[in-house]
Amino acid sequence: MIKTIEDRVDDLESIYGDMPSLLNLRFDEVNGRLNLLDRQMAALIRDVRDMRGGVTRQLIEQDKEIVLLKEQITLLNSKLDEQSASLNSKLDQILARLPKV
Repeated sequence: MIKTIEDRVDDLESIYGDMPSLLNLRFDEVNGRLNLLDRQMAALIRDVRDMRGGVTRQLIEQDKEIVLLKEQITLLNSKLDEQSASLNSKLDQILARLPKV
């Protein structure tokens, strides 16, 4: 291993001299990655907010439709009640005309 290091480094003092630039390169690389993550996270947050807004709008529209359906069901129930009362009345009239056994 020492042989490999010696082969790669001509002058040990040059490592110390290059250390600030090497660190700056590394920091720039890490900074670039962090910036990319920051942009991706911001995009994700925007997407989640858009999705939340879309879901909220859908729920509001569904609530409106549910209210309309409830009104229609109430109207149909009242019509059915009227028809049922009318049929019961007619049935009572028919039964009243039949001879008693």
